[in-house]
Amino acid sequence: PSGVSRQLGSSASYKAVVALTGLALIGFVVANMLGNLQIFAGPDALNAYAKKLKDLGALLWVARIGLIVAFVIHIAATIRLSIKNRQAGGERYAARRYGASSAASRTMIWTGLFVLFFVGFHLAHFTFGWVQPHAYEITDAEGRHDVHSMVVAGFENWLIAGFYVVALVMLAMHLSHATFSLLRTLGGRVGNEATWVRRAAFVLTVV
Repeated sequence: PSGVSRQLGSSASYKAVVALTGLALIGFVVANMLGNLQIFAGPDALNAYAKKLKDLGALLWVARIGLIVAFVIHIAATIRLSIKNRQAGGERYAARRYGASSAASRTMIWTGLFVLFFVGFHLAHFTFGWVQPHAYEITDAEGRHDVHSMVVAGFENWLIAGFYVVALVMLAMHLSHATFSLLRTLGGRVGNEATWVRRAAFVLTVV
């Protein structure tokens, strides 16, 4: 039991937890992006997509709760790993020598905190309708929640649009190093200069 406890409390275990929860969150980001691309198909497509999500009812909330749990575990494991590394006199997880000393690796904690704040704002804006309540109440000709009009109203506001642009830059910086570290953690010993890992991280960040 003591050996198991030590193993579960090791830095390698925390890294695995960070990687797996990070993988789940990246999966959500990609899925969310694919859904939001419906806006380019027009109001009907986006509003129909939004209604399908809402019609999932309890299943949607199960997914949301699962994401929240993954988010909390990801943050807690990252903090714990950082503390363990400092106590051991090692380097911070976000700036380990795997990814060289890039701006993305040096600012992982700050970009992560910014993304956390952005998620809160995004939920307040589009999920709860607290940011622009007048736009949140609009319905389309079929009586569906008019998400398309809400998005247009949001991005007609240059402060909101600017904030989203900055948030996506922060997300891109975070993902660029996070994906590289994640692939190394899950892929094992692939070498510090693993070209395929760097390329995969770059492609995902651009997408």
